[in-house]
Amino acid sequence: MSAKNEASDLTQILLLTLFLCSAVFGAWGWWIKSEAQEYQSATESEALNFAKLKDLLGSAESREVVEEHRRREESKKKASKTSSIISEIVEDMRNSTAKPEIVASSSDKRENGGLTKHTYSATFGSKPLRDHITFLEKIRTRAPHLGFEKLELSNKNKKSSTTADIWELKLKLISYSGGESTTNSE
Repeated sequence: MSAKNEASDLTQILLLTLFLCSAVFGAWGWWIKSEAQEYQSATESEALNFAKLKDLLGSAESREVVEEHRRREESKKKASKTSSIISEIVEDMRNSTAKPEIVASSSDKRENGGLTKHTYSATFGSKPLRDHITFLEKIRTRAPHLGFEKLELSNKNKKSSTTADIWELKLKLISYSGGESTTNSE
């Protein structure tokens, strides 16, 4: 009888081992299946976000923003001092009727937290409004990295019809350097 008990015990051990193995592998399979569903839903969500981002970046507005940013960065890389840029623009316009005349100018440089703010203030002589607008457009296209912090056009001769279109221009240009790339834009 002892041989029969040993066979019975061996059968019970074998069945118990198979049951425990099936329970472990069943739990592991259930866990993998739930993780696969989470992974699949995350993948679908990322694919949807990618499609939306692709549509957004493909739009005309995004292209304009990227092109404008690229123009500013190229301008910043090639930039010299702000006063030099303005002088070059004035010199380029010397033969036109819109030639601006600098009455007074000043530069300032202030550091703040790793960034340097370069400020250039200037007052220009009295000219017709269209001449000042032409000059401002030249600044915007030639040096897009410069920002207009202050722009003041004033007409002090409103009463006289001969000088009604004569305006004074005061402007304050700013640029920043430091951080990722350094420029010399005082």
